[in-house]
Amino acid sequence: MVAVDYSRMTLTELYAVQDEVGKAMQKARNARFTTATGHRRSPVFPPNSRLTYMSVPTIEDQHSGRTRVTPTFTWLRDHGGPDWVTEFLGLAEGITAPASAGRLVSLDVSREKIVSPNAARLAWMIRNAHRLAPTDGRHWREYQTRVIDNPQKDAALAKLDAGIADGIPQALRLETGTHADCLIETEHAVVWVEGKRNDWLSPSIKWDVSRDQLARNLEAAWMLATDAGKDWWLVICHEYGLKHHEEHLVHGYRQGTWSAGLPHLPVDVRDQFRSKIGTLRWSRIFDRWPGARPA
Repeated sequence: MVAVDYSRMTLTELYAVQDEVGKAMQKARNARFTTATGHRRSPVFPPNSRLTYMSVPTIEDQHSGRTRVTPTFTWLRDHGGPDWVTEFLGLAEGITAPASAGRLVSLDVSREKIVSPNAARLAWMIRNAHRLAPTDGRHWREYQTRVIDNPQKDAALAKLDAGIADGIPQALRLETGTHADCLIETEHAVVWVEGKRNDWLSPSIKWDVSRDQLARNLEAAWMLATDAGKDWWLVICHEYGLKHHEEHLVHGYRQGTWSAGLPHLPVDVRDQFRSKIGTLRWSRIFDRWPGARPA
């Protein structure tokens, strides 16, 4: 048997090993086979037998939604006090918190609120299909057949230019909806929370390598707040330092020096986004509200 040094494995590799061992054990337990005398035997192991296998270290659940977003924000909802949303915004870097965000109206960590791309975004992608690049280069020819030569393209653009995004053929919809990890609404504000732990902001979508997750979520939060007639902020809650690409995305949108993820929006709208991006470590939340720290 070859010894495996688990200490040299990455977290992703450890998860993979744990998953494979679990699958192998389950397969062995459920196996049925025919003996030499033709009898069927199940399970492989007698009831009192012991299965010996190489031990894999127990891995702490690192899922940001299960271990950070849901327990933290449900605790704040129930125990944070009447003005915790304002205090939460005040902890974030890069934004100026309001004097009061007002009473909490709703808090959703179920991811049921999907915000679809607006008509302007879908129309821009159709008109610029010849300039777009997919994340998987093998699909580059599909723009021609799916969009550029699509006989329904002109009719779809007419609807989109009129602000109607419903009823657009699926082939011409090059972007799907997005959702917040936690969506908070108060009397005066909408707060979109993107929770990260050992994951990061996606830098692209399938049909546009420059359409990053931060741009999508900024636009979605802005759309929700505009419909509600309220102010808004987006806060990235993160466990460790931001990744290299995340730092540059945040800096670029704050400074107005990067707009590749929002080319369909007017400059004055993009300028509104510059002061709406907050970053906040989970540890600062737990320092302020120790009871919110997951067990």
